[in-house]
Amino acid sequence: LGMDNDSFKNNQYLCTGYDIYLTKEPGIFESMALVHARIRRVVFCRSSDDGGLGGGGNDSSIHSLPSTNHRYRAFRVVEKAFGKLLKEGMEE
Repeated sequence: LGMDNDSFKNNQYLCTGYDIYLTKEPGIFESMALVHARIRRVVFCRSSDDGGLGGGGNDSSIHSLPSTNHRYRAFRVVEKAFGKLLKEGMEE
């Protein structure tokens, strides 16, 4: 999916159904921005030193708070698998 997608062309500004691949786990502010953007999944390979995902991996992580109107799934992968995952994602 990209800017040539029909949803984007029809003024769909949210990233509903999109996956994001990051080298580093998002922090609290990035995690909330991803909630607002309606990201489907976050895949990252390096844990953040500042708690990451807004809660340090515990039950208060921003992406899984029951009080938000959207939640996304987050996955940490090992670096070797991350490169393969990125390559496969680009081919879709």
